[in-house]
Amino acid sequence: MSNKIRNSCHISISRFITVAQHIQKCGRDQNYSTITTKRSIIMADDKTPSSTSQFDNSTVNTTTSRSISSCSSENSNSVRVITTRRSYSMPMNGQSTAGIVVIGDEILKGQTLDTNSNFICKKLFNMGVKVQKISVICDSVDQIAKEVAHFSKTYSHVITSGGVGPTHDDMTFEGVAKAFGLKTEPHPELVQLISDWFHTTDMNSAEMKMAKVPETATLHFGLDPKTQKRSKYPLVSVRNVYMFPGVPKLLEQAFTMLSHLFQNPDVEFHTDELFVNQDEASIASNISQVADRYKEDVVIGSYPDLMNSYYKVKLTLESLNPNALQEARKELVNKMPTGTVISYNKDPMGSAVNSVYSILKDTNSTDHYITCVKHAIQTLESALDRYPLSDICIGFNGGKDCTVLLHLFHAVSKKKYPDFQGQLQALYIRSRCPFPEVEKFVQISRDSF
Repeated sequence: MSNKIRNSCHISISRFITVAQHIQKCGRDQNYSTITTKRSIIMADDKTPSSTSQFDNSTVNTTTSRSISSCSSENSNSVRVITTRRSYSMPMNGQSTAGIVVIGDEILKGQTLDTNSNFICKKLFNMGVKVQKISVICDSVDQIAKEVAHFSKTYSHVITSGGVGPTHDDMTFEGVAKAFGLKTEPHPELVQLISDWFHTTDMNSAEMKMAKVPETATLHFGLDPKTQKRSKYPLVSVRNVYMFPGVPKLLEQAFTMLSHLFQNPDVEFHTDELFVNQDEASIASNISQVADRYKEDVVIGSYPDLMNSYYKVKLTLESLNPNALQEARKELVNKMPTGTVISYNKDPMGSAVNSVYSILKDTNSTDHYITCVKHAIQTLESALDRYPLSDICIGFNGGKDCTVLLHLFHAVSKKKYPDFQGQLQALYIRSRCPFPEVEKFVQISRDSF
């Protein structure tokens, strides 16, 4: 191995340690890190040890600014996506709302973990639909009818999860029908689908129970984003009530294909976030002042994080008025203690390509750190030009330098193979007495990359 290759891959870790934001705790380095192929080896030395609504739907319009550094002083960067613990509310005129009804005795008994409502909430939030209530109820026609009737009058959209199968305790279709004073009857298209799929025409069979839906039901067939073919089985809806299956994989597939049912292109929902490295109690009065001033247009949320290494409080802003949101944001920044508002990248993996390659745009820099990063990127690009990704393996020991190398290689490989969904190959040589922290970090890195 030539010294030129070795030097070009060596990175000044003291200036680049924040490149991999997902590193919350580093274990102690061992002696080296390598990137190997079947015909070549590139090495980076590790030397430093370290331990019901007027509108039906709405969409999201977000502004994102990402930095390769995970934590630095920040004046105007804005980032997207919000989760709110404490809300200072305002009327969201025109914004779609939703209520979720989770149906199943197994949920109430703690036998099955409900992940569906979490998935739906995230998806709806990103579309600008405000979920206002989640209700978990038992397998009962009367309970389903009562809850659905109330939700249908209250929210723009009602989404149910579970109870649409062939067994005796699947009662969602009957419950929704009762909510609107309807009868259930076999839907011709569903009868044909079930007959073809289960090879039965017996209308009294368990399978045919799934064809008996409320008499005014509408069937929605999704479009598979990969194959561009129509989904094999439809989603059933009545009025503003959409009945999804309870199996998470099936629900997620159906929701992804039919998300347009909940979108409103005429309404733009704007979101923003601030990350503050200050305890919540000391800034609560300042937050309240801004929230009171903009309460007619902006929702401000405060979310403390006691375990985060970079910030202590996440402040969130939501509005249908982008100007009001930006004004509220500026005032929040001004009211925070000097230097406590930081720039924080929530998705370093997803933004790796843009973050890393932005360094190459600085063609006039003489900074040694930037020069080293550029050389490392060029070396990795050369390796990927010479060998397929399947022939390349990262040598990884949990150290700082090899972690940076891993992050760089992830960025370079994603740029060259943007559709690659697999994992990078890595070799970890375990020492006789590895530190538990290192072992844990290696496992996290393995799962991440």
